[in-house]
Amino acid sequence: MTVAFPDLDEYFQRPSDERRPAFFTEERFKVAPFYPQAFNARIHPASFPTIPSIPELAQATVRAALVDVAWGSAALEGGSYTLADTQRLLDTGATKPGASVDDTHLVRTHLAAWRYLTGLERRPALDEIRETHRLLAIEPAPETNSPHFLPAIQAGAFRVDGPEGLLISGSAYIPPNTYDRGLDFLPQHLDRLVQDIAGLPQVADRALNWLARLPYLQAFSDSNKRLGRLLAAWEFHHVQAPIPRLGKMDRGAYLRGLLAFYELGDLRLLGAVFQQAIEAGLDADRRMHQDMMRILGERESQGDDWPGA
Repeated sequence: MTVAFPDLDEYFQRPSDERRPAFFTEERFKVAPFYPQAFNARIHPASFPTIPSIPELAQATVRAALVDVAWGSAALEGGSYTLADTQRLLDTGATKPGASVDDTHLVRTHLAAWRYLTGLERRPALDEIRETHRLLAIEPAPETNSPHFLPAIQAGAFRVDGPEGLLISGSAYIPPNTYDRGLDFLPQHLDRLVQDIAGLPQVADRALNWLARLPYLQAFSDSNKRLGRLLAAWEFHHVQAPIPRLGKMDRGAYLRGLLAFYELGDLRLLGAVFQQAIEAGLDADRRMHQDMMRILGERESQGDDWPGA
């Protein structure tokens, strides 16, 4: 389903160099709830049906989430791997025929970062977020000069600017410059973001704030959007809610939604696109539950038990 906001369409008809420069502001960086309570209630863990504890099915669910998150986020980055390609890479190590080294590495780094995040026993703090970034951003081999990855010395390290600062291609947004603001600015603000997001009561709001405000800060030299997406998905994993299907987000609308937030402080488009991913996750979870109950019913009618059930 296409999401349209005519006023934003009109705004983006102008090239970025003809739009008013938008500088980082503390007001825009502040976390805030977005989704209505009626929508949040649908994602509350108490609203999900109870599924019998079956180790084999639980393992399959975890593996499916790993593949789906890695595929979906890599696709939003422009990767060419399909869901089936990603599953094959995980299962057998076989790469997609004709895929570039960078394309395959994009999926592998997502798999590694998601495994790390979901293996944590608590909410990720600053050090864990930096490690997640390192796993996502590190280049496939030394001195490959990939446009999508960073040298080992920069992966997981906060951005350091020269006098010219950081420019984002195709955007009128100008991120905070550490040359002017000091090297403590980015770690302090990211740490504040960690604390403030944790204080939001609703999982969808916590996730959307990662999705929007982490790349708004541009704490790292690259891979900020990737990191925001994985942290957004982790919020759902953390409360055992169905994980949003990132691959169901329209890439163009997602990127335009980020620009609308960067330049105008407008979350409508990004919020709507992410809501579609959340809805897709809820639908997939319902179908999975129906399939599980059908299979359990068939096994019970045959007098069989699942191992460990």
